[in-house]
Amino acid sequence: MKKLLTILFVTAVAQLGFGQDTLIKSMATSDGATIISDGKLEIIIYERSTLTDNKYHIINNLIFVNKKIISQKKASQSDILNINNDVLYKKAKSIDLDNLNDKYVDNATANSDSEYEFIIKLDGKTYTIHVYKVKIKPLFNLVKMINSQLPEGSKIGYDKQYLD
Repeated sequence: MKKLLTILFVTAVAQLGFGQDTLIKSMATSDGATIISDGKLEIIIYERSTLTDNKYHIINNLIFVNKKIISQKKASQSDILNINNDVLYKKAKSIDLDNLNDKYVDNATANSDSEYEFIIKLDGKTYTIHVYKVKIKPLFNLVKMINSQLPEGSKIGYDKQYLD
């Protein structure tokens, strides 16, 4: 059952620069339910361009989707959806995150396409990876898996069409 709720952050989320939010340990929903991270896997994906500022936050078996058009003051779409975190955890464990660079940028491509910031907290260790117009196969496949569980309007744009 899909339930749309307003999210109130229980622990502060500090802005440390482009996409550098600290990962939160717990959240509260507008109906008072508290969501506490199991500590195994938490993923935040920022999708930013000159027109949009989107955030996808996976914690436990939920994904918080916040899509915003820059010219508007508030989110144009905000959803909380169920997601199979066990499958994502296995996929994330299969990625050699220690050997990924923290930045992948195609400098030859200068346009207003989205940039992606992946913050992955896996078994207590945090990885931050910035991607612009480059296919990083393990991250691409992770997004593909996430998108397979999301409705059309909530999907992450790091896909084949973005890279063409």
